[in-house]
Amino acid sequence: MNSPATLAEHPEVLDAFIQAATAMLRELTQYESWPEQSGPAAAIDLTEAGPRIAARLRLLRHQPGELLLELAEPSAEKLAARYLPPDTLLAADLVDDTVGEFANVVAGQAKTMLKGTPFHFSLSTPSVTRVSENSSRRDSASDRVAVLVGFEEGQLRLEISLTAEPGR
Repeated sequence: MNSPATLAEHPEVLDAFIQAATAMLRELTQYESWPEQSGPAAAIDLTEAGPRIAARLRLLRHQPGELLLELAEPSAEKLAARYLPPDTLLAADLVDDTVGEFANVVAGQAKTMLKGTPFHFSLSTPSVTRVSENSSRRDSASDRVAVLVGFEEGQLRLEISLTAEPGR
């Protein structure tokens, strides 16, 4: 029996998440962005030090996956300020909600791009946490890949775990 195809074997899946993240940044915050680095999740980290805000979504399907969108707190605040109406008080819970919304948009756009492929999924509601540097990650399993997406004033990190569904 063949083992499920992983993301490392299908760069077009990671490309869908990268395109979704760059589109989200452009459309919601008017930032142009670019992929800086990608590879095994354990080897990819934000360069900005300090506390993180992490939004986690389950990618729902027979073989579930996961998306983690992670930002350093200052970068999250900069993105929220550009996304929300001017003069909005950037309370911590509002910044957290905004990071969750960003993760939801990225997952939704990637879901649309992957429709009809063995990697298609449905998504859960995001859960958002504030954590110390590097503690938002669950593990460094070999099926997890990450990408840093840079923008003018910071970076966001996407970590994805997703395998192909058999029979699609």
